[in-house]
Amino acid sequence: MYQVDKLFEIGAKEIGVGIKTNPTRVREYFASHPSSAGTTDVQAMLNASWCQLFANWLLVRAGFPLLTRKLTEWIAAGKDKEDDGFQYLLAKPGYVPKRGDLYYASIVGNKQTDHMGFIMESLGNKKYKTLDGNAGGIGHIQYGNTIWNGATHNGLKGGLGGGVVCYNERHDNGGQDVKITGFIKLPLMIYTQNPYA
Repeated sequence: MYQVDKLFEIGAKEIGVGIKTNPTRVREYFASHPSSAGTTDVQAMLNASWCQLFANWLLVRAGFPLLTRKLTEWIAAGKDKEDDGFQYLLAKPGYVPKRGDLYYASIVGNKQTDHMGFIMESLGNKKYKTLDGNAGGIGHIQYGNTIWNGATHNGLKGGLGGGVVCYNERHDNGGQDVKITGFIKLPLMIYTQNPYA
C-alpha cells in the first residue's frame, strides 16, 4: 500500500471536523506546525485559515515530512522548485496532478484566498476530486454543502476558519470555482513505487 493511500484513509476519518464540531482536534492541526503551535483560543482559530495546518497534520500522520515552505514563495519566484523533499510546481499547461498532490488555489468562488488541499482524483478537463481542510463541501450531513460565512462558536463570530474537513469536486476554471496556481508533489522517496513515472 502506498503511503498516499494511508494519507487518504486517515483523512477520511477527519471529514466533518471543524471548530464548531471538534475544536480539540482543530487545536491538534494548529499544534502540528511550529508557526501556529501557540494558537489554542477558539476565536483565534476562527480568525485563521487552517487548510495548510490540516494538510501538515495529515502529512505527518501518514509518515511524510513536515511541509515547511509555502507555495506562494515559489509562485512569487516564478519558477518550479524542490525543497524538503517536496516538489513545488507552477500550474502550467500540460501537467496533470497525481493522486496525493497538494493544490494551491489563489481564488475560490470568485474570492481571493490562499487555499490548499489534496488532489484525490483527476476527473479530466481540469476537474478534480479533492480533500480539503477548512472548506465547505460534500461529506458533512449536519452542515450540508457549505458553512462558509456563518461560522460561530458559543456566540463568537468567525468566517476565515469556519470551514470543515470535507471532500469537494473542484473545477479549475479561473476562479468561478477555483483558480489553481500551483501544485506540490509529495516526496517520491516515501513511495514503494514511483507514481509519477
